Amino acid sequence: MAPRRFKMRRLVEDIQRGMEDVALMEKYELTAEELSFVYESLLDGRIPSLEGVIAAVQKRVSPRSYIFFAMPIYDAHNPEIRGVVNDLSEYGLQVAGIDTQVGETRSFVMPHEIFPPDEPLAFEAVCRWIEQDETDWDCIAGMEITKISEKGATQLRELLDEITTGELF
Repeated sequence: MAPRRFKMRRLVEDIQRGMEDVALMEKYELTAEELSFVYESLLDGRIPSLEGVIAAVQKRVSPRSYIFFAMPIYDAHNPEIRGVVNDLSEYGLQVAGIDTQVGETRSFVMPHEIFPPDEPLAFEAVCRWIEQDETDWDCIAGMEITKISEKGATQLRELLDEITTGELF
């Protein structure tokens, strides 16, 4: 079999934009082990990186919680705009059903019914990538959390703990 060829710069740019690991592996025909090697090589400097990609790779190392139930989220400025969270970490989330554009900053609220505190979790996030879900044509967006209060960060960690331990199910 001939070796796969691709431009490393494009792979690094896709990582920087927040492309999911599965999408990276499919696009560049990489195994999980090969993608892990790319990440390690970026972190230790064996592969020259673009500005900001090291931070993006380090954020990916943080645990991501995949949501297997409908976790609602809505736009803080227009509560009629609603979606669901597909996965969540301390640094970002994947949202389905809310139309957005790459580079757009949104204010989000996650309703209080999901976790114990009486106040909803609120934060700002910027869209890093978007895809159209081919099954229902909903927008799926990768969002990086850019602004969150100390209390919000505590709520987010508590929520992640509850998802991880299965206490929400």
